[in-house]
Amino acid sequence: MTSVSQSKPVKVTVQTKSNPEHSLTGVLSINPKLLNRLKLIPGSTPALVCGKRKTRVRVKTNHHHNQFILIVDAATASHLCLPDGIQLNISYNPRANTLFLGPLFCILVDPIEKPTDGPIKFLSPFIEEVTRYGKKRGTLVFVASPDGVNPEKQQITGWHLLNRTWQASEFPIPDVCYNRISSRTVEQAQATQAALRFLNQTCHLFNTQFLNKWQVHQHLFKSEKLRHYLPETRPYTEADLNEMLKKYNTIYLKPADGSLGRGVIRLVRHSRHITCQYATVSGNVIKKFKNYGQLLQFLKPRTTRQDYLIQEGLKLASWAKRPVDFRILVQKNGTGNWRVTSMVARAARENTVVTNVARGGNIYSVKSILPHLTQHSVEKTQHRLRQLAILIAQELEAQLEGTFAEFGVDIALDIHGNLWLLEVNAKPSKNENSMLGKDSNRPSVRNLLHYVQYATEQQRNARHRFTL
Repeated sequence: MTSVSQSKPVKVTVQTKSNPEHSLTGVLSINPKLLNRLKLIPGSTPALVCGKRKTRVRVKTNHHHNQFILIVDAATASHLCLPDGIQLNISYNPRANTLFLGPLFCILVDPIEKPTDGPIKFLSPFIEEVTRYGKKRGTLVFVASPDGVNPEKQQITGWHLLNRTWQASEFPIPDVCYNRISSRTVEQAQATQAALRFLNQTCHLFNTQFLNKWQVHQHLFKSEKLRHYLPETRPYTEADLNEMLKKYNTIYLKPADGSLGRGVIRLVRHSRHITCQYATVSGNVIKKFKNYGQLLQFLKPRTTRQDYLIQEGLKLASWAKRPVDFRILVQKNGTGNWRVTSMVARAARENTVVTNVARGGNIYSVKSILPHLTQHSVEKTQHRLRQLAILIAQELEAQLEGTFAEFGVDIALDIHGNLWLLEVNAKPSKNENSMLGKDSNRPSVRNLLHYVQYATEQQRNARHRFTL
């Protein structure tokens, strides 16, 4: 919330003009109505802050433009990396004698291929949705990749949407940065790690890293409240594979660093053979092995290439012979508290291994699916799902290094009505968490921008460092 001493944010359009007075101090020309709303005095010299850049300006009255136009001299605009025509909030804190622009919000993505001609095209409409909603709220949203981060110049080369076109520009270090790098290989690269360390030291960086399934299991297993929601899980060894197969008949092998259902294998022990089922690009594959030795020989190339986990197979509630689980998006809101933003049911294709949409699963509303899965109250079951997802997010936040403000939590319901945690994702797919149409702002987008505003205000109130 805005403190009593600070003016309420006003969304303005920035226009840049040369400084005819050639003064050392920058000039900020403001309409008298806006001066009054900001509680500013003509002739005063407040600091002007944009992201992590700061400069001193002299306030001047301007009667020739409406109250939502902010005239900034060209030198000041250049120092603050303010594109001409950009729309963003401005507020004034008289105690600090500081004018704040923004927030500035950076979405960090995989390396951007710069087109030789025409506008840049991002793969995800999610980014455009965030950008457009940010504009409505007076937040400057820009997109950058790790190679655009320049610690020496204390700025970032990125892209922002202006007049319906993505334009390249230089930006200050932002108030908030959201790590949406989708490749573990890119994220673990030395140059990316250096960029992430720099951003973590200079701004509010959240969802700092991918999660490892085994580490998540270990963290949550420490909690007595959550332990009984976890299927038995062990790191892959041949001895544990044999023991788990005998114990459960059905088990799953999952890459410890996997996502989107890639690499998941289901094993079922029968009286005279073992079946192995997994998904490929061309479709579902089922193999039979007469003995344990043949199975190990098949698995060896996969389990030596990357770390795998062995997980107890659950008898999940199903709909039309299709196993169902629930993807629950948990985010921090505008007050910094965890809340469930959205929840969908995901049904696997018949006789397939995973429910992920990327592997052919389908999304349904929770209310339409739950009556087919349980005799308990739909409202009560939804409440249980929400409460468990929030508890998981709170526990992980307390245990993990770095800052997190969003988790995709996958929870399943077994045939006895028990809830089980299947997976937690720090980079949840933006194609699986909403049932809204294309013209609507998803709750996840609205909540994200509300959190950005909250995180920015927390920094400003703590008198975060600025680059002069």
